[in-house]
Amino acid sequence: MLDEIRVYGMGGKSMTNWHGQADLQAVHIELAHTISPRTTLAVVVSPMTVYQPPSWFGDLYGDGSESVPAVSTSALVRRTFRVDARTPWYVEGSFGPMWAQKRVPAATSHFNFISTAGAGIVLN
Repeated sequence: MLDEIRVYGMGGKSMTNWHGQADLQAVHIELAHTISPRTTLAVVVSPMTVYQPPSWFGDLYGDGSESVPAVSTSALVRRTFRVDARTPWYVEGSFGPMWAQKRVPAATSHFNFISTAGAGIVLN
């Protein structure tokens, strides 16, 4: 049963590794179901743009250093604390597959996985 639909923006960076570090901007469309006053489960669909760094292979697999359209879907769990407070706070995490129009990183694959973690407050 669907309780809420949320739409919000997000920006972030990947972990730095031997491919470099990618920047990501996304719009999340969250289809949420509250299973208790403190716990929410959701499916998130996210169209996004990934700016990937130059490939360390040079031009062999495409040089990177470009913006690549992508889409992901993920399962999200959110836990809220101080539910009755004026400004409750929460932590959340999600994980799921991502498909990009080009290889991201440039020398790898169109298909990847995406994971997120976050915390925030709710202003009532």
